[in-house]
Amino acid sequence: MVVDDSDVVLSVTKTLLVAAGYRVLTHPGPSGCVALILQEKPDLVLIDVNMPKLGGETIVKLFGKAQPNSETIILLFSSLPAEQLERRAQSSGAHGYICKTDDAFEFVRHVHRWLRPKDLAAPLRAPLAEPRLAAGAQSGQHRRVRSQRPVPRRLSRMPPTSGTKRLVPTVLFIDDDMTALSGYRRDVQGEPYRADFALSAQQALRHVESGEQPDLIVASLVPSGMDVYERALRTDALWRQRFIFVARASSDERAQAFLETFGGVVLRRPVDAGQLRAALRRLLPMSADADHHTKGG
Repeated sequence: MVVDDSDVVLSVTKTLLVAAGYRVLTHPGPSGCVALILQEKPDLVLIDVNMPKLGGETIVKLFGKAQPNSETIILLFSSLPAEQLERRAQSSGAHGYICKTDDAFEFVRHVHRWLRPKDLAAPLRAPLAEPRLAAGAQSGQHRRVRSQRPVPRRLSRMPPTSGTKRLVPTVLFIDDDMTALSGYRRDVQGEPYRADFALSAQQALRHVESGEQPDLIVASLVPSGMDVYERALRTDALWRQRFIFVARASSDERAQAFLETFGGVVLRRPVDAGQLRAALRRLLPMSADADHHTKGG
């Protein structure tokens, strides 16, 4: 469960965790969240620290009083410095914390460490009663997480072999603005493909260079987007047909020079949802079949 007063944080965080195989509940702010935690009994709760009227630390204390022996892992979730979150986790009695970060893969890894079946979870501790255990730490006094089901793996999407086609195309959206990624998620909801998201070139390249390559990439015309394009193009010329760029009204010299040589689909901000969906539908069959045709299929 993710508790946050920001719709963007809820949307992007849920997208990342669902893609990693988790079932995710979200709650928009502090009101009623303690009752919902008691009702749903999630394995882990991420609680934003700074919310209006009732902060995350207060929610942790209230939940600890209402259910002191709960096996739910309660973590503070904030963009505050780690040192501050460490102190606030200790003072509130939370099990620990996870920092909000632009590295989606690191965020999912932290969640996974807390939820791995071999890791052991303890009831909420009394505020300041003992040092906070680091993620993944083990203690003989801890009890196993309530649900020990294995975390499902993402479906493998290996490159298609001759005579086969990908059943569900994947679109990777690259932008350094979480609000923009949240907007893309809303714009393509209900479309017949899976959407993945990357906040940096490093995250995007992990997708591009993995065995689960996206069929199409929608990238903001910023250095990270152009870097991914140039890196991908060095590995396979077919990537030239598998990019859509989104340009701002005022672009720098590098972006302008890039557009002169790109020759592909370019959308302008603010992105029209209808134009985006039309472009995706037009290019997805081409990108999904490109590797297939080169293999003689």
